[in-house]
Amino acid sequence: MSGTKLMSAIGNIADRYVVGNDLGVWHDVMMRFTGDGVKLLAKIFERDFCRRDSGSIVVSPSDFTPMIYWSDSVGGVSMSLLFDEVASSAQSELVLVTPYFLATPRVLKTLTRVRSRGVRVVVIVPKRCDVWVVDELMRHSISEAMACGIDVEVVCKDFVHAKMAFVDSRRVVLGSANIDALSLGINREIMISTYDRGVCNSARLFINHLRSIAVSASGLDMKSHIPRFVARMLSPMM
Repeated sequence: MSGTKLMSAIGNIADRYVVGNDLGVWHDVMMRFTGDGVKLLAKIFERDFCRRDSGSIVVSPSDFTPMIYWSDSVGGVSMSLLFDEVASSAQSELVLVTPYFLATPRVLKTLTRVRSRGVRVVVIVPKRCDVWVVDELMRHSISEAMACGIDVEVVCKDFVHAKMAFVDSRRVVLGSANIDALSLGINREIMISTYDRGVCNSARLFINHLRSIAVSASGLDMKSHIPRFVARMLSPMM
């Protein structure tokens, strides 16, 4: 038997995930696994954190509905490929939730191509993040995304730390990868994709809540204190 469940989560182990801080309440999600999928996660943990390889493991699609994607030893290249696959699979709506939106030209081109097919693309981000320079750089990304016809919704009071894609209300992809150059090309990340109806329903409720406390970025001042040419040089390093 295998199963998944999407739940609210405190995220990392720190007081700010429980009681909040100057950014407000931190919103995050987690996925609970049972069954054969746990074996694969244990395998990844052993390789990345215990520094040992316990041999190969094969998880049959018939035994494990969710799919796990993780970065290999050369970095997060697989996350970039996953991003492209998720974006191209959208038929009506693609909702992206991320705390750090530093869209590279490649990401913007991909999202613009999705938008040109008539798919609504929504990016949900916090108004402020916990890293000052990233906060400033995000403003440039938000402005460029809106210029490409992408809807950006900003959660003003609280901090959104979840990393999630919600595709056509029937597929959820979540994990550790942000929409930035580090996650999509360098860092070692892990993402999980599922069509489970229960998980999708929970994701829909979570996203609806975020959107209920968000406003359109088009009505906000997105001017940054960092010049545009500097932002373009720094973004690939963030």
